[in-house]
Formats: sequence, C-alpha cells, structure tokens
Amino acid sequence: MLPVARFYTKEMRQVARKSVLRISPHIKREICKSCASPLVPGVSCSTRVKGHKKGRRVITTCLYCGCQRRLMADPQHELFVDKEIHGTLH
Repeated sequence: MLPVARFYTKEMRQVARKSVLRISPHIKREICKSCASPLVPGVSCSTRVKGHKKGRRVITTCLYCGCQRRLMADPQHELFVDKEIHGTLH
C-alpha cells in the first residue's frame, strides 16, 4: 500500500508544479518531504512535543526515512491561509 501512496503524492506534487498551483499547507504537513510517504502518527511517523525557548514545537519524525519536521504548537498560531483578509487590494 505504501508504494501506491508515495506514487500518488509524487503525482500530486508534479501536477501542482506543472499547473503552477500551491498545495494547501494542511496537506503538505501530512506528507514527508523526502520520501513522499503519508505521515500517519503511530503508523508511519512518531510525534512528540518539545519545549523550546521560542515556544513549544511538535516534532514529527518519518519512520521510513528519518526526516524530521518541527512545527509550532502554539494555540494562537494561525497559518497564513487560515487568516481572514480584512481588506482587498485591486
């Protein structure tokens, strides 16, 4: 099942690149950057929370390739795509 998942995630990236589209950050956080496997906690990745001087971080480690990803664990942190735009520029 994993080779099929990797194939489709690589295809998704190629289609987005060729059609000059951005993949949602929510989707990108669920895919390993180096081996393109889907990150499922407890199955294909391990997740831990670590305190840091700049704030708490969630560290996700891919169990297939060992690639680590560090994300903010601050409840007030909001992704750019989730923020409401109060004004529009024309």
